[in-house]
Amino acid sequence: MGVRERRQRERESRRRDILLAAEQVFGEKGFQSATIEDLAARAELSVGTLYLYFKSKEELFISLIFEAMSVFHGGLLKIRRSSRPPAAKLREVWAFFIRFREEHPMYYKALLHLHDADFTRSLSPPVREAILQRSGENFDLGGLIVSEGAPDGRPRSFIELLWAAFMGLVYIQDTRRNLSRAYDPRKDRAFFRRAYGVLELGLARAGGGL
Repeated sequence: MGVRERRQRERESRRRDILLAAEQVFGEKGFQSATIEDLAARAELSVGTLYLYFKSKEELFISLIFEAMSVFHGGLLKIRRSSRPPAAKLREVWAFFIRFREEHPMYYKALLHLHDADFTRSLSPPVREAILQRSGENFDLGGLIVSEGAPDGRPRSFIELLWAAFMGLVYIQDTRRNLSRAYDPRKDRAFFRRAYGVLELGLARAGGGL
């Protein structure tokens, strides 16, 4: 390995470390309350060194959004390439949504910022277009999974509905938790499994059954 390649690997490794630190800090303090000093301290870097990788807190947060979309794409692609039956694949998509939120809570929260009009208005046109493109690619990929079992339906619409239903259920569970409901991960997952059973039954009755 040459000097240039080694330096590039070191730079990529440092960037990953910064993103990991950012995921932790934003998860603990939120986007608004976190400071660039907080982020640098968690990454064990000086503020000046951090600025060599990211120009601002906003740029770092946007990078997390892109990371989240990349993880999402990878998960869906793995499901589509599997040899499982269509119905099993779609159930696995739902299970992936659950794992994504559990294993990458900050990625999930970062994506929720795209619902904030003030936040999206602050994005530059190229960044906004890149987010729209990546988001569209993910929904299209999910639609391809749906179309394997319901080729004559509206796969893109269904995968969007599935994601929307998941977010709504998360909202309900988070509300209950915020009201001091004792949190039990097993019950939480069972809640989502039952919910998918209802969605699957509705799809079958609508004639697009998998």
